Amino acid sequence: MFGQRLIEPNFHYEDHAYYFPNLVENPSEYLTWMDVEDCVNNTSFYEFDIIGNDGFSVSIDRYDKSWCNTKLVQNSQQIANHINDGDTFVITNYGFRNRKTQELLREFEEIFPSVACTIHAYGGVKESKSFNIHDDFPPNFIIQVEGETKWKVYKNRASSLLDVGFGKNTISEEDLEIDLEVVLKPGDTIYIPSRAYHCAFPDSGRLSMSIPCWPKQFLMGKKSDPNYYSIQSNGL
Repeated sequence: MFGQRLIEPNFHYEDHAYYFPNLVENPSEYLTWMDVEDCVNNTSFYEFDIIGNDGFSVSIDRYDKSWCNTKLVQNSQQIANHINDGDTFVITNYGFRNRKTQELLREFEEIFPSVACTIHAYGGVKESKSFNIHDDFPPNFIIQVEGETKWKVYKNRASSLLDVGFGKNTISEEDLEIDLEVVLKPGDTIYIPSRAYHCAFPDSGRLSMSIPCWPKQFLMGKKSDPNYYSIQSNGL
């Protein structure tokens, strides 16, 4: 679908931020507000992170699921209230939502066979705070699905000698140099290198997908299977 455009950059020598306009056709095939609502009401299968006005995660209560005493699931009502109040949400295990998302994962892993990918779904019903400036260990692709979002990716990177930057230490933009600054529209995609500082600046309702690409050499045991398997039945 878009493999040729993703391998055009020379990642051997130029691993910096890249912008791919109109990379994904019909991004709403992968993520809609109906999908988000369904995930909110099925927290046995989906895990949420809520970002408050300070740019840090908000604690969500957990309780025993009546049919599974060994698993504590998040409170759906709390999550829905936060989203309706305008907080940003992240669905951290969205990759196995349906056939389309699994096909998307498989395509990325075919383009870059040394990594294992997943999908995080991001969004907000109106202007809301995203994470503060931070870095992530895996290289990352951000796909805009709905609305528009301004992004900044910086040339500066954190050393792997340090923890990944989701702690309370505030990174000052004054100490950073911009590598890429762009407003993503539906279908647009950016690439963020490993440990590169970055930040989203949403100013309206939006949906997006993040595809972190974990190097297989750092994964313990077997990775999840992104393939979608059909059931051969006359009833389907």
